[in-house]
Amino acid sequence: MAGAGAATPLFGYDDLPSSPIQGEGELPLILPGLTSTPSSADSPAAVIPRSASVTSGTHTLAAEISTPTHGRRRRANDIGHGEDLSQHADWAACRVRLKTAGTQELKKIAQLNPAQRELLNTALLLKLSEKIEAIIPSDAQWMMSENLKEKIEQYTFAVLCSPKLELYVEKQGPTKLLMSILERHPSWGYTKDIKNDKYRRDIIIARVGTRFTDRRSDMKELILLSLGPELQPPPSKSPSDSPTLNKPAAQQINIVTLCENIIAKGPRSICEDVTVTLQMCARIAFLRKIMVALLKSPHLKFDRYWNLVDKQLEGLRGLDDSVITRQLTSYLRADLDLYGQVSLPSTVSGEDMHETQQVADLAATGSLHSISEDD
Repeated sequence: MAGAGAATPLFGYDDLPSSPIQGEGELPLILPGLTSTPSSADSPAAVIPRSASVTSGTHTLAAEISTPTHGRRRRANDIGHGEDLSQHADWAACRVRLKTAGTQELKKIAQLNPAQRELLNTALLLKLSEKIEAIIPSDAQWMMSENLKEKIEQYTFAVLCSPKLELYVEKQGPTKLLMSILERHPSWGYTKDIKNDKYRRDIIIARVGTRFTDRRSDMKELILLSLGPELQPPPSKSPSDSPTLNKPAAQQINIVTLCENIIAKGPRSICEDVTVTLQMCARIAFLRKIMVALLKSPHLKFDRYWNLVDKQLEGLRGLDDSVITRQLTSYLRADLDLYGQVSLPSTVSGEDMHETQQVADLAATGSLHSISEDD
């Protein structure tokens, strides 16, 4: 059967080392039934019928292992009292291609008695199990609930649309806000048990971060297109800027239409109920002004847009509320002059806003404590 192309088995029973174990004429059997020429009547192979099926042979094998014969006890006792297997360590290491360090370790193990080797093998198996769990957690199949996914969709949108948001990317500000909202409403799926489980908590945080990234990208693109074709940056070589993706054409639009386009990008479950407010128009006018400044400054990088926004917001936070209001009002008036006059919505009170907008605004201002859990 040994053809030129035949694979060489990892272990072969015709190349066992020739030097016998002291006190025996052949290697003791590790698994009964592997030899067809039993040397004695009490050999395990002698009690297995030739006609036995694989299944029955397996049961017989189990019975033989669980009920050792006098001969097997004698062999075990011989090995257990001073038998040194180090003479076979090089052969075994060569067969499985151990590295030098592994070979030296095997030689040390070969000098142990059977009880010590069994204990060491058990310890190694336990250590291997720990490493496997570290690589592939036992709860790797945990799936986030659909309700929690939907809440993340809704609130990543609502938080970015909030005119009270202080940071868009720095210090993971939006992610921390949303996690505080989810923690406030454990019935949505972010329970205390999940919060205390780092593996599952990290899965939720990663999803929140990814959805914020996607929504910021959508908002940034809409703001850029709203400037008109004259201010569009030259297309890059990246596939995302390929004209085959049928992106909307750049066209100047007024501030209310821009806000409505941003809302239309939100989840269908709430976008029809989200209202364009005067505060939102002022915030989006502020974001559009920064976009124009970035495009006209050759030393600024386009992919740093949101970092530039956060820096400008930080500067505004150092001013009095009345000064901030006047500044944002001036941005909104300038936007109307540049991109078209339109009837602005009135200031909307919290009671008239969609519940998701209310919660997002409360989170942005650090006022989540004013509502009870699961309201």
